[in-house]
Amino acid sequence: MDIRSDFHTHTNISACGAPDNTLQALLDGLCAGPDGVRVLGVSNHLWDSDVVGASPWYAPQNVPHVLAIREELKTADTHGARVLIGAEVEFTADCKVAITEEHAKLFDYLLITANHLHMKDFIIPSWIKEPEDVRFVLISRFKAAAETDLPVRCGICHPFFPISFKDTENEILAGITDEQYAECFELAKKHDKSIEIHSSALNPHLPLNEKGFCPEYIRMLGVAKEVGCTFHLGSDVHRPVLEPNLRLREFTEYLGIGKDRLTDF
Repeated sequence: MDIRSDFHTHTNISACGAPDNTLQALLDGLCAGPDGVRVLGVSNHLWDSDVVGASPWYAPQNVPHVLAIREELKTADTHGARVLIGAEVEFTADCKVAITEEHAKLFDYLLITANHLHMKDFIIPSWIKEPEDVRFVLISRFKAAAETDLPVRCGICHPFFPISFKDTENEILAGITDEQYAECFELAKKHDKSIEIHSSALNPHLPLNEKGFCPEYIRMLGVAKEVGCTFHLGSDVHRPVLEPNLRLREFTEYLGIGKDRLTDF
């Protein structure tokens, strides 16, 4: 199966992107060559200035800043790839998406992130440390994100990835039941949210099977598949490297998710 798309990528206009990772560098790294990506979504970090509460880190990464990349795209060599301009938009501490409906219409698609748990006392309270508390946050925030309606196609990125809880990540995931996952993914399907097949399933600190994939992420995405969700690939690269996308293609095939279940936004 020829799966050559990636909808979760960053350039250097994301504050955490590699400084030399211009749009052209990203296109050269991911789209050139015989194995290159054919549909590329650029999704830099975003917090709309019209939504109160941005942190100092987020404040400069507003709508004009993120959409400035359209100017780069006008003169870029896309290597024949279709390029969409999206954004990874933050989900606030009070479970609201950090973009207005008016500004959402300016993007080709949006990725909602409900689990930036490393942003202590901003997205989540710093006292949340125990696995059961982290599970509650992941589940409740996922449901709220799934039910968020915007006038543009949306996906949920790195679902249930407990960012910053590396030492207990597998324990956290193992404690979420299939029934809890199903309830969450049924909401995502109802509200037309694509589920991201993300590189977190390949993290080497996790227990991995013989193919190098984490069984807990296999179980989680298997429930989403059974529920009937649609999916998209998201390598989450912050520098111009193709290897994470190639591994996600292998993972998608391993999961048995066909092209008919993959969205192109």
